[in-house]
Amino acid sequence: MLLHFNLLTVLGERKEKNPPSSYFSSTTFFFAVDNVFSYILYFTLRYGYLFTLSFFFLSVIIVTELFFFCLAFLFSFCVSALTFFLSVYLWFNYFFFVYVSFFLSFFLSFFLSFFLSFFGLHVPILAFFLSFFLSFFLSFFLSFFLSFFLS
Repeated sequence: MLLHFNLLTVLGERKEKNPPSSYFSSTTFFFAVDNVFSYILYFTLRYGYLFTLSFFFLSVIIVTELFFFCLAFLFSFCVSALTFFLSVYLWFNYFFFVYVSFFLSFFLSFFLSFFLSFFGLHVPILAFFLSFFLSFFLSFFLSFFLSFFLS
């Protein structure tokens, strides 16, 4: 910043004992910006490995959450297909209701596994198994109880 001040005096700025307030405020602004960037650079160079490690562990957690969410999604699709085929086998005459119960159980188990794996729990294996059992029971019993009461 001393070089910056010397360049301003060489280029024709007046060097006064009491500089004008506008010049003083712009100089303090440059000093403040320079201090902020120097602190950011200092902490990045000194503690950069902590940022790198935290970014690495965060990316590993996100990738495992996505992996178990995809597994829970595939499971919910399998449960909904099982519910659909059992409904077709047991109640062969109600095609429209079976079709609706299939998509209802599929979307219910999909959103259940989504909320459990991303918003409810941060342990991916526990979230996967909870969404596994809950989507199975909810989609299975929902479609069969609805078809039982409506038939």
